[in-house]
Amino acid sequence: MLSRIHHWDLYRIKKESELKTLKMEDTLKSGINLIEWSQNMFSYQPKNNYLEVVLQSVPYSKKNIDREEEVG
Repeated sequence: MLSRIHHWDLYRIKKESELKTLKMEDTLKSGINLIEWSQNMFSYQPKNNYLEVVLQSVPYSKKNIDREEEVG
């Protein structure tokens, strides 16, 4: 089974009304969505069925991976 992959970079989004111009609603319901700056999604934020990956800059000698998962 093939799925479409959608990439969203929401860094510059400041208001929810700006999201409406992107027309994200349909793609969020299907396929795989890779969303940078997801805290700028406002009410579009998924309520379930997501995997959140947080990347942080750490010293080269240290490795750190944190994972939060919500499956619905």
